[in-house]
Amino acid sequence: MTIVLFLLSIVSVLCAVTPAWADQHTGIRVGLLLMAIDARPDHVRISEALRVTNAGDPRRVSVEISLPPRAQYVTFHRGVASPVQTEHGFGGTIPLRRGITEVAYSYAIPTGSREAIVRVLPFDVERMEVVGRGAQVRLADLAGRELTPVIVGGEVLSRWEIRGVRAGQPVVVELAGLPVTSRWWPPGAAGGLAVILALGLLKGVTSASQKS
Repeated sequence: MTIVLFLLSIVSVLCAVTPAWADQHTGIRVGLLLMAIDARPDHVRISEALRVTNAGDPRRVSVEISLPPRAQYVTFHRGVASPVQTEHGFGGTIPLRRGITEVAYSYAIPTGSREAIVRVLPFDVERMEVVGRGAQVRLADLAGRELTPVIVGGEVLSRWEIRGVRAGQPVVVELAGLPVTSRWWPPGAAGGLAVILALGLLKGVTSASQKS
């Protein structure tokens, strides 16, 4: 299955975005965090796309987002201005226009045959969905639930969701059946995949916002 088909399979998921909770910034809401996991030999490439709604005037908001400890090759695709590396992830500014702003970034993590990825976000998220290709994916949190898998080109894409994620709440994504060889992959290959995956996610977010 091509990466294009993978992206097309998750566009419909974005159309079901629900109203979001306000975070610590008045009038700012994060309705959806879509986490797409693409399993490759000895590593996973993860893209995260956020849909942020600002009900007030345009403004700039400073954020600091933590990443898993072994995250490498962090790539910013949209929505983060002047990103800087921090001890636990990255910081930057998100320029918010009135309405919907899209934020997307990606990173890679070296893996064995099993992996547990912990995500802790600095803002409330109404709905978080995890979509995986090439691995068995599940949310360890009891509040998480498995959705109907998407089957495209003979590949089964695992889907899980959790609603009402609070700022600072750990969300554990468990991966099993990861492909393993004997060496780490070339950095350039990871970067190319990141761009394709993140841009595909953003296209889905934009389509969903236009339909809403």
